[in-house]
Amino acid sequence: MDPIKDICVLKLIEPSGAKSNLRIGNTDRIMVGERVAIIGFPHSDLGRVVLTQQTTEVGAKILLSNNGVKTKHLVLNIQARPGQSGSPVISLKDRTLVGILIGPYVPTVTGGISLGGIDPQTLHQTTHVVSTEYLQRMIEMEWNEIVSVVDIKDEEWLISLPKYQQDTIKDLLSIKEPEDAAIAWLTATTQNTSPFSAKNEDSSSYFDSIKAELYKLLCGNPEYDEERKELSGIIKSQDNRTLIVSSISGIIGSKVGLAGTFIAPVTVLLFMTISKVSINAWCEWQKENKEISS
Repeated sequence: MDPIKDICVLKLIEPSGAKSNLRIGNTDRIMVGERVAIIGFPHSDLGRVVLTQQTTEVGAKILLSNNGVKTKHLVLNIQARPGQSGSPVISLKDRTLVGILIGPYVPTVTGGISLGGIDPQTLHQTTHVVSTEYLQRMIEMEWNEIVSVVDIKDEEWLISLPKYQQDTIKDLLSIKEPEDAAIAWLTATTQNTSPFSAKNEDSSSYFDSIKAELYKLLCGNPEYDEERKELSGIIKSQDNRTLIVSSISGIIGSKVGLAGTFIAPVTVLLFMTISKVSINAWCEWQKENKEISS
């Protein structure tokens, strides 16, 4: 599952009169056992649309993995109901928005007993909440359009490449995962691109450098503020993925000392990886990997 699905972010045209006493935090700032409030519409699927506040305790803090990407979650000691998905979860200690409710965890063991028409398993549900730090990143991104641009089918990315590159990448993808295919592509082409580079690096180092620069570009590093503004204009004015890929590849190529033409397939393969998990989850994954390696 994506970190945050059941929510949209609205931008106020004239926000001068908008006020809030809530701050956006994350699950790091709350401990197991602390009290939180949930605001939502339980039982709205049955026609009961009543805005309701419920309070409960944080039962656990966990990392959930999806396609190899781990995201931070809270487990609450309460049973969420239909209509509460997407509800804000607020720390009662400091009125900080710490999470977005996703839904309940319901055991699926079959063949259990029934007591008075009640399955005892349903009496022990818990509720999962994803950290609002992913929401914070959505708000802070200056070019949210890239989220929808990246989230397209693999085939649509491939057609942004020249035919000879498409054929090679398709062959590689038939036997390798996208990132391994990217390294294989660089292994085959770095002998041609090495004259553009001031450094003598192997294909794995090139790939790590390209991925690191793409992370900084997509995930809000101030080093790329000007480039993001330019790309935002391209994305808004053009539905041309070839131009987007070549522009991003050219920007990154100038940083790592490789020709943009040769790293365009790597850009496409990384976009394929990102589109499987969402850009926000990918950014968080790269951030955590960088923290672990440091």
